[in-house]
Amino acid sequence: MSQKSLEAIASKLNEVRQNPKYKKNFPKSIWEDIFELIGELSLPKVCEQLKLEPGYVLKKLGGQSPLINSKEVKFQEVFIPPQEEGKVVIELFHSKLRARVEGPISCIRVLKDLLEEG
Repeated sequence: MSQKSLEAIASKLNEVRQNPKYKKNFPKSIWEDIFELIGELSLPKVCEQLKLEPGYVLKKLGGQSPLINSKEVKFQEVFIPPQEEGKVVIELFHSKLRARVEGPISCIRVLKDLLEEG
């Protein structure tokens, strides 16, 4: 389907809209054509050309992906190197107690919370 098909469906819709029998509901075959077009073009473009409310069309889709009959989605794994976070070393000496904390800067927040409790 393409622009030609979009025009054909628009023509069918105009006929159906004139028929009082279909005033509230379009035939299922027209909806199937509309969903197929959405998969090839886009929801906004199809709705604009056919004078349909996007929210109503999504409701008619009933939770299905609007990418019906579209090309298969492919995923590619991308490696994102970890960000270099500053490193901190904290050494505490008190009487016979010695403590050394080494790690990323984010550990300071945890230590702050621990020290405030005591």
